Amino acid sequence: MLNSMLPSGRIVWLDLPVRSSVPTSFTRDLDNLMLATGENTGNLVFRKGLESIVDVSLAQVADPHNADEIIYGHGEPPSLVLISCANWIGEGNTYEESNFSRSEILSRKPLPILPIGLAIQAATGAQPLNLGENTRRLLSILADSSSYISVRCNKTADCLKSLGIDNVIVTGCPSNFISDLNFLQKSFCKRLDYLRSAGCWQDLRLVINEPPEGVALEQPFLASYAELASFFVLQTASGISDIRFHFHNTKLHRVSKRFPPSLRRKATYFFDVDSWLEHSYSCDAVIGHRMHANMIGLQAGVPSLLVVHDARIQGLADTMCIPIITNEESLAIATAPPSVFADIFEQQVTAYLDRRLQLSDKFLELFSAV
Repeated sequence: MLNSMLPSGRIVWLDLPVRSSVPTSFTRDLDNLMLATGENTGNLVFRKGLESIVDVSLAQVADPHNADEIIYGHGEPPSLVLISCANWIGEGNTYEESNFSRSEILSRKPLPILPIGLAIQAATGAQPLNLGENTRRLLSILADSSSYISVRCNKTADCLKSLGIDNVIVTGCPSNFISDLNFLQKSFCKRLDYLRSAGCWQDLRLVINEPPEGVALEQPFLASYAELASFFVLQTASGISDIRFHFHNTKLHRVSKRFPPSLRRKATYFFDVDSWLEHSYSCDAVIGHRMHANMIGLQAGVPSLLVVHDARIQGLADTMCIPIITNEESLAIATAPPSVFADIFEQQVTAYLDRRLQLSDKFLELFSAV
């Protein structure tokens, strides 16, 4: 924990109903689970990171369904509304509808707010975003009611500055701060030696993570690693439904549609971040397109390479100096010895650790301004 402090008084944490773990997840249907996690289990990792930065144990969690009652139904307004943001800046009706709801909640009365981890969603090489009215309104509310807005990357900061919003601190993602820096430094060093001592990938426990549907080279990536990978970690409903049972007309089913049997046999998923971290700690390397899945690997002290595939991932990687590779490089690694993976990671990991220290200071600056 970075020992950041929140002000005294009533703190409301505007987020989804669960934090870093879904209790008794095995008793819930998948639709309920995905609703609780925000349609992607990687969101649990964001919340685990925020809990590692600042003590939120006494904060009241307000989800979109009960936010009005918790924020405004207790007499005096809260002393602070802490907001877990996401990729809220984007084009199209989906963003406009969601940002309208967020704007309505936050605009009923003046509120002191602290937005954490705001980010853009855009394809690589995209032109400047054509933001709708509701998205612009939300960004204006966040700027006017905050000392600073925490954003995940420089691309997001540039987008806000183009709208005249300057009270921005680039912090990266809170998931970057789950583990102690000394632990990471020692672990990476020992893990790299172990990777280089292996003769081939079949001697190691390699984790790949679920690519976003339709991402460039998705099928070649999966085909390249289907035999090499020990585990295939899923994060979305379309992925998890491939292996998780559900009831339909009183009968038990699996919905197998995305992945071949060779990958389904290796697939797993997590609704508890500590269990996810422990699983990664037992493995030797992590590779894939999902930022939070790779961050789990990094926070477990395991060499991890993120495959860059869009502007959001590129922006995060640039800001946080996350060790990265291209789609094409990921395919080449599959036919190379593990030492090649180790060399690529080692070339980038020092910059990652140095930047992590710098970004921790940014988070301390952010919370000290509240």
